[in-house]
Amino acid sequence: MKNTLIKIALFLLIFTTSCSDFLEENPKSIVSPETILNSVDGFDLTLTGIYSHISGWGNLYGWNPYFLYEGFVDFQDSPDTFSVGNILPNDYALNQSWRLFYSMINTSNLIIKNIDAIEGSKEKNRIEGEAKFIRAWSYFSLVQFYGDVPLITEPVSDPPSFQPSRTDQVEVYNQIVKDMKDAVDMLENEAPTPTRVNKWVAKGFLTKIYLTMSGNPNNIDMFEGESTAQLALNQAIDIINSERYSINIPYEDVFFTDNDAETIWEIRTTSNRIGNVMPYLTQQMFRPTDEFSATFESTDIRGPLWGISTSYDYNGTTYTFPKPTYLKFIDKESFSNQLQFQSELSITALRYADVLLMAAEADNEVNNGPSSSAYEWINAVRNRAGIDNLSDLDYSSFKDAVFFERRHELYGEGFSWWDLKRFNKFSLFNNVSRTLVTPIDDHLNYFPIYEVELITNPNMTQNPGWPE
Repeated sequence: MKNTLIKIALFLLIFTTSCSDFLEENPKSIVSPETILNSVDGFDLTLTGIYSHISGWGNLYGWNPYFLYEGFVDFQDSPDTFSVGNILPNDYALNQSWRLFYSMINTSNLIIKNIDAIEGSKEKNRIEGEAKFIRAWSYFSLVQFYGDVPLITEPVSDPPSFQPSRTDQVEVYNQIVKDMKDAVDMLENEAPTPTRVNKWVAKGFLTKIYLTMSGNPNNIDMFEGESTAQLALNQAIDIINSERYSINIPYEDVFFTDNDAETIWEIRTTSNRIGNVMPYLTQQMFRPTDEFSATFESTDIRGPLWGISTSYDYNGTTYTFPKPTYLKFIDKESFSNQLQFQSELSITALRYADVLLMAAEADNEVNNGPSSSAYEWINAVRNRAGIDNLSDLDYSSFKDAVFFERRHELYGEGFSWWDLKRFNKFSLFNNVSRTLVTPIDDHLNYFPIYEVELITNPNMTQNPGWPE
């Protein structure tokens, strides 16, 4: 048993970490995938290794990569990092995100390739479903960030000589949808352990995938003969009708309670407090501008009334920040113990309020204007926040209302730049003092490819509008 665990540890080190290449070499003299991927325990430990790339220093929900989700947004006061609030081809966040996602994809490919080794096990579908979710989620993030990216669905045996070309993102989306639909069918109602995904997480992201396909800049109205907006609405309604989740809990409790009624997917952290670095990110990497704080209604709990502040009280002591900060990411206990930049709190990766707002958005698209259900869903989010109902809006006004409601509800949670793109709102950069080094136009739909990738792979090209 001890030897087996050593081999598993070596395997995880090889296949879930990376130095410079976005796919890693398999040192056959140490251990081969077949040594590990021949039992349920081996597959599960390999999956655990993939999930380890999501949170913590140097991972997707930490330090550099998360800036791509939230820092490059008009309402964020981004400090003087990453080219003073710009994204440029030499920014390491680009390299890290590209590298981590392709590392996760390569290991997922290995799992899917070898899954028949546990044919007959009742865990086979669940394990394959998790691997397909991770591959779909990774590719979905990559096409969001970079547009056309190499589509790789087989393990790569010789990464140093592997120089793939970019694949049209329509083809990539076909694979994303296929994998995520398989994940919905294969995954169970409950995840095997916290942090890992179940079928409802897959349904939530399938909703987001369909909406993204239908929005800017993809504008894919139909997929396999069906409306993408209708497909998104169908998935969201499945989640709503399941009655598994509820928005009827205090807004602040969502972020400070594990396994709460609203959270669909949460990333658990470790007892050494290094798994959740959101307090650091929201004090050092992105903060709300004064203009954004002023957009909240006076009774909205998500704004200066509670959610955005320069101070808070804890156990009779007032703690302060130099600038307004998003309180939903602040671990008060850690802060009071002078651990301002780390937390044991879980990271909320997908929650029910997001699903309700996506349902309202999709309903408006399907019906060319909001139905009574769309109002019910968006108003549930608003009412919980302490603000009044919306009513009597046309298609365009309701679409804008959903966009701004998402900003107020979900700021900092990883979807702000995606929403800015999907709703075609980059013009909002014209209203802020930040000066971009590239024009405010359609090229902002995709970030630049990291310059080292262009140098090492002659088949890779730069996205239009960015410096080479």
